[in-house]
Amino acid sequence: MKCKNDEKTVNRYLADEMTSKERLSFEAHLQACPNCQSIVKDMELLDNIMLSTPDEDVPDYMMTRILAEARAMEEKKRHGFSLKFVSYGAAVALSLYLGIFTAFWSTATITTTTETTTEVSTLESVEDTFLYSSLMGE
Repeated sequence: MKCKNDEKTVNRYLADEMTSKERLSFEAHLQACPNCQSIVKDMELLDNIMLSTPDEDVPDYMMTRILAEARAMEEKKRHGFSLKFVSYGAAVALSLYLGIFTAFWSTATITTTTETTTEVSTLESVEDTFLYSSLMGE
């Protein structure tokens, strides 16, 4: 059975941010849900590790970078941006490029063929005129 609770719910429980009614409901759920029990156990273990680790000063540049990354991740989640949209855009752009290139190439080929045909017709016409003139003695 899939549990509807997530880590945010467990975090709220461990941080004592739930109302008394929510807390009682979650504790009743916790008795029957091995998944939530495991999450609570893991998070309590992580809290204990964090509390037992000595505090060290984080360099300003590192703190700035970490906060910027966290904000970017949160912004990405909030807007639901996904790289699949970039790939869709690239596919559309490529399709348009190929379509325009194909149309241009086809037009250029037709124009070249038409010009060649016109030149051949003109040459034949000049040859016919020369031949007629030769036969008529002109």
